[in-house]
Amino acid sequence: MHFFPWVTVICSCYNHQDYVITALESVKAQTYARVELIVVDDFSNDDSRKIIKTWIANHPEIVYIENPINLGLNASVNHALKKAKGTYFMDFAADDVLLPNCIESLVEKYQTNPNYGFVFGNADIINATGEKLNTYFNSQRVEKIENAISDHFYQHLLKKSDVICSVSALYNKTIFNQLKGYDEDLYFEDLDYWLRVSKKHPIAFVNKVLVQKRHLENSLENAFFYNNHHTKQLHITLYLIFKKAYKLNTKKSEYIALLPRIYKESRWAIKSFNITYLIRYKLLLIQVLYKISVH
Repeated sequence: MHFFPWVTVICSCYNHQDYVITALESVKAQTYARVELIVVDDFSNDDSRKIIKTWIANHPEIVYIENPINLGLNASVNHALKKAKGTYFMDFAADDVLLPNCIESLVEKYQTNPNYGFVFGNADIINATGEKLNTYFNSQRVEKIENAISDHFYQHLLKKSDVICSVSALYNKTIFNQLKGYDEDLYFEDLDYWLRVSKKHPIAFVNKVLVQKRHLENSLENAFFYNNHHTKQLHITLYLIFKKAYKLNTKKSEYIALLPRIYKESRWAIKSFNITYLIRYKLLLIQVLYKISVH
């Protein structure tokens, strides 16, 4: 390595009492030396806070933030970053596990270009007991990811967000701050930020399994397939993200890439009888088609 920048890991915990110690120990076990750990408990109502405090008593160098109310991940990370000294940072969930070479491998990639917006790798999917279920990117998908990285990544991301494994991402903090961090008005954080950063900055992929991502029944990605208030909030956030992406777009190919997203969400609005957002998507579709026609 040419230099050894500090890396901040922000470990966000909300009702992860069964997993948080494993997550924290995985950060302490990193082969990379300059790692700062900030732990944020987002007003858990299980024993997470008690467990974290007991663990931190033996690790006084750890920064601990205990939210007085549930702020959500977006605000929690934004606030925690104000205390971070790292050049790069990880947004790390307290139910996942970093493999020992995770941060070292990601920082090594940054050595080739310190101006990457973020760098990400692969992950193994594990269940509640830690058994491996599968790998996030199989060999066929790895090839697609590598092709996407080298060819209009922003457009690939517009079409489908599974070209990124968010749990293995290391972010450039300077660029994150320039883009004003996560949008706290949104229900989830990552897709909106990926679009904003990849529109302006190069992204890099490390073809290694670097993280174990825990798949639980209450995981966010599962919530998209239900039809309740929580799910509606997720889909409303998607509409807001695509509306923002429409404003980010500057090329005909980018507007075309947005079309499959609009069609997909329109179908969900019909399925869930969400007439308001069906109308909004139809209006957005008209705007996108107009942009395509005039480019």
